[in-house]
Amino acid sequence: MHVSFRLLVEKQRKFFRSGATLKIEERKKLLRTLKKILESEYDRLTEAVYKDLRRRPELTYSLEISNVLVEIEYVLEYLDDWASPEKARLTISVCGKL
Repeated sequence: MHVSFRLLVEKQRKFFRSGATLKIEERKKLLRTLKKILESEYDRLTEAVYKDLRRRPELTYSLEISNVLVEIEYVLEYLDDWASPEKARLTISVCGKL
């Protein structure tokens, strides 16, 4: 599976420009997909790191993969709250200017 880097970048730019990433559910879907890939491709990822750095798979998991998985879970848990509308507080200096 060889894809040119240039084509991959252009494809990602086109996807971003489509506005799809503005939707919270789309972001969650992408995060879940990334999580599944990290879990299902564990062997390939750790093998590649072993070939490059001679690092044991367990260490790669604890230093690299597990951190990303924890972050994905954290973001999935709080994304709705972070993206919800927030009423802006008005200060006395801007009340008359609105």
